Amino acid sequence: MNGTASYAYSGVSGTYAALFELDNFDFTNYRQISIKNLSNFSYEVTCGTKVFSSDGTYDISDLMAAKLRVMYHGNVGNPPIQLRIELIP
Repeated sequence: MNGTASYAYSGVSGTYAALFELDNFDFTNYRQISIKNLSNFSYEVTCGTKVFSSDGTYDISDLMAAKLRVMYHGNVGNPPIQLRIELIP
């Protein structure tokens, strides 16, 4: 990850959503990503061209450096992201 055009956390103007985004994240040391929603609000986790919106463990072994993006919806402006995301080597 080189941080180019990356930001760690921000609210999405005019919405009840929060965004975590890292450009050029190096996925090469990871085979899978595990996602668990700790609340009942919707979300999208994007790893390069792969988009996940439900809990589970997913194969990411074909990814190199790509964008890691988490969009989390809530019931207040700029909600806390209530997901547990684990990158599995």
